[in-house]
Amino acid sequence: IRDGLAHAFFPGRFEIMHFKKKLFVLDGAHNDEKMRSFLKAFRGYYPSQNVIFILGFKKRKDIQSMMAHFKHEKGMWILTQFHKTADYSRSVSMTLEELREAMPDTGRIVYQPTVPEALSYALQQKEEIVVVTGSLYLVGEVRSLLSPKELRV
Repeated sequence: IRDGLAHAFFPGRFEIMHFKKKLFVLDGAHNDEKMRSFLKAFRGYYPSQNVIFILGFKKRKDIQSMMAHFKHEKGMWILTQFHKTADYSRSVSMTLEELREAMPDTGRIVYQPTVPEALSYALQQKEEIVVVTGSLYLVGEVRSLLSPKELRV
């Protein structure tokens, strides 16, 4: 049991990846409790680094409660919409317009219309750590862009 737990791997849960000289931390925290726990654990490992956060959320999520945990975070927030559809090809991602309406005006928010554009923007910034969170769908989309096809799980 100990050996199994020591080697357990859950893609998208505090997953560490390296890409173009940046450290990526991917975690699909998608509710208040998960976001609080993730950020607490993250700051246990990286207590004072400035970070770029790439964030995206499913529709009908309480993003105000999740984003309340970011009030003391330094760095930039890049909000984007991911590409995931459900019944009748309806997107499950919050749109940029919905995100703008729900987000506080902190002066640290950048909106990018697609995940590839959000990733490209993050790679151009000086910060060495990029955190991707808010939805497992977002994490999966970023993960597929960072992973060579032969390494995908």
